[in-house]
Amino acid sequence: MSLIAGWLHARAAARHSRDTSRDFEELLGGTRLRLVDVGAAGELEPRWRRVSGAVDYVGFEPDERSRARLLANDQGCASYRILDTALSDQAGDLDLHLCRKPMASSSFEPDADFLGRFPDVGRFDVVGTVVLPARRLDDLDLAGCDFIKVDVQGAELAVLRGASGMLDACLGVEAEVEFLPMYRGQPLFGEVSGYLSTVGLEFVDFVSLNRWRRDRFDGHGQLVSADALFLRAPEQEWWGSADAATVTRYAGICALYHRYDLVRRLVDMHPSITLGPGQQDALNRMERRFDRSRRPVSTAQSWLQVAGSGEAVVHLTY
Repeated sequence: MSLIAGWLHARAAARHSRDTSRDFEELLGGTRLRLVDVGAAGELEPRWRRVSGAVDYVGFEPDERSRARLLANDQGCASYRILDTALSDQAGDLDLHLCRKPMASSSFEPDADFLGRFPDVGRFDVVGTVVLPARRLDDLDLAGCDFIKVDVQGAELAVLRGASGMLDACLGVEAEVEFLPMYRGQPLFGEVSGYLSTVGLEFVDFVSLNRWRRDRFDGHGQLVSADALFLRAPEQEWWGSADAATVTRYAGICALYHRYDLVRRLVDMHPSITLGPGQQDALNRMERRFDRSRRPVSTAQSWLQVAGSGEAVVHLTY
């Protein structure tokens, strides 16, 4: 019976993915999303990978240990570039501290005192330091950007400050943020969020949370870091000069992150902004599927709160 249940689940998941991809294509209508990925050591997130055929991708990865693997796989994107440029808030030399685990490398030195509280601290051991020429995103010849994803182990604020001009026209940012100093002298979440608010990008939600226990990693424990989502609010006057392609791209990004209410508010707030009937139908179908998929989790959360007399709380991320 378990084999049959597993097969049925896999079949339903595949159908859900196909339906979402088809609706996303109808929503975009041939418009592409321009994604800049800073610190691209890992693969595209699943939400972006599902629609990679509609993504013009530019990734930055100065650590050659990770770059070779990225160059060998275009991840199905409509266009795909991997650059070895190190990014910061000013041009000049930048020290990159290479950690034993490549994805932990940073321009900041790991804070051994803090990291030593938790298991597997050895992955942060610095095995070498290289000096790289750094540049600002604003100084590069990139053909526009709709969304920036940045994961550079504590240096996110410097990268974003070096992209102030790009951010003026950007629709959203997903940034890894820390609440505690994993690296010496690094800015924490409040500073990153505060800066992005000055360029019109509001904090919306955490799309992942990383908690560490003192003796193991199992999703519980002290909240150390997260991936934070920032989007341009639909109430902003900025939208008065937005063209149809920008609105479509915003709708696509909101759909990727399941923020359908923001698209509805955008259309309600600005009489000049409309979506075609096919686009609206595609958004409605995606939202209905999302609501159905979330319902069992919400039910389980309610049950846990009752069973735990209000003490058991599940923090949902999506």
